[in-house]
Amino acid sequence: MALNYFQRAPFNAEDYKLATFILLQLHQQEKSISDREMANLKFLKGQDGLIRLRSQCLLSPTRYRRSPIIQNSESEPLKFWGNIGLDYLGPTLMKKDGGLEKAWIMLVTCPFPRAVHLDVRGSLDTTTFINGFRRFVARRGKPRWVLSDNATGFKAASACIAAAWQETLNHTQKDPYFTEHEIYWKFIPELAPFFGRHMRD
Repeated sequence: MALNYFQRAPFNAEDYKLATFILLQLHQQEKSISDREMANLKFLKGQDGLIRLRSQCLLSPTRYRRSPIIQNSESEPLKFWGNIGLDYLGPTLMKKDGGLEKAWIMLVTCPFPRAVHLDVRGSLDTTTFINGFRRFVARRGKPRWVLSDNATGFKAASACIAAAWQETLNHTQKDPYFTEHEIYWKFIPELAPFFGRHMRD
C-alpha cells in the first residue's frame, strides 16, 4: 500500500499556520476540498478549520451564496391583516343535528403580528370558500395580498376573481366584491422552499 505525502513526511499538528497554508494552496487549486482529501489532512482538528478557511477564501463559491428572495408582501410594512396566507386544515368531524359530518378549517395567517384566524367550513367548494372569505373580511378587514398554495378550491376562486375582473372591464359584472376591494391573489410556486414562510411558521 502506497503512503501519501503526509504519511511519509508528517509534521507537527499544532502548527496551524503551516496547515492553513497547505489547505489554502489545495483549496485554490481544486476550488474545493473533498472528504477524501480531508481524511488525508488529519492535522486539522475537525471541520472547524475547514469552515474557517472557506469563510476566508475569496474564490470559494460557498462564500457568496445567493440569499433567498424576500417577497414584497413579506417585507412591506402594511396594516394589520394586510397580507394573508390561506390554507385548509382537515377534514375533521363536526357534530351537526345529532350526527357527525366532515368539516374543514379555513386557516388564515398574517405574517406581521403572527396572527391566526380560523373558520369552520362544511365543504371545499368555491362558493363555500368565497362565503368564508367574505366572513373573514367582515370580521378582520380587507387584505391587499392573498398568498395560497395550489389547491383546487383556491384555483377555482382565483378563476372566479379573474372572470369577475373581466366582467368589470366589460361593465357587466354581477358580483363586484373582489374587484371593488382590489384583492390580489398569488400562488406559491411548486417546490419553492422560500415562498410562503409565514404560512408554515
